[in-house]
Amino acid sequence: MKRYVATSSAADAGRPLVALIGRPNVGKSSLFNRLVGGRPALVEDMPGVTRDRRYGMVDWPGWRFRIVDTGGLDPSAHGILGAMRTQTLRAVEEADVLVLVVDAAEGLTGVDRDVVALLRRSGKPVILAVNKVDSAQRESALAEVFALGFEDVFAVSAGHGRGMGELLDRVVELLGPTARATSDADGDADSVDADSEQVVPTGHQNAAAVDGEADDDADPEDDADDDHADADDADNDNDDVAGN
Repeated sequence: MKRYVATSSAADAGRPLVALIGRPNVGKSSLFNRLVGGRPALVEDMPGVTRDRRYGMVDWPGWRFRIVDTGGLDPSAHGILGAMRTQTLRAVEEADVLVLVVDAAEGLTGVDRDVVALLRRSGKPVILAVNKVDSAQRESALAEVFALGFEDVFAVSAGHGRGMGELLDRVVELLGPTARATSDADGDADSVDADSEQVVPTGHQNAAAVDGEADDDADPEDDADDDHADADDADNDNDDVAGN
């Protein structure tokens, strides 16, 4: 069952889809919020699951595509986490490009490596986003990530906007012409949801947000993830992070 939190044009339904994949608590939701510029999302509901798939639109100058945030993937999980795994696998099937998010502060885990193997079997383009790279020490964690053999590896910080431009440039390159923005579908002005009368930012507003010129507009569901990123910066690992 799907419910619209905010509406988008009918043309957007056919736009290519990028899926954010990774184990819980690596910052996927913070990255999602950064890329969509705080827009409300289309939520995929599944009874009994605390973290559902969330869909949003990303505008990058000249480009427009859909993105989905998943709750977290542990290939060996059961119960609620197993249901989240099912949701994530559905997103993998739907997506045109997969962005695997890992945590530079924690380094690669066994679950990360299991997810890598799963995504490779999908046969789809995979971009590796190493999140929370906000210090020289954490950049050293990139060495083991490069050892995985991925061609596309990007050091990013969802909380600070670092590396978003380079990541998006590669995403749209992989998506190809189907992701190009059109004046008929997108327009240059803000679009308004007639039901909620909420202004949805488009174009350059979104580009500014992902480049770090605007603050994240995280919804309450993602506060735990953002708190986790902030706690890393303060060398305080005592936050109890739930969800993504």
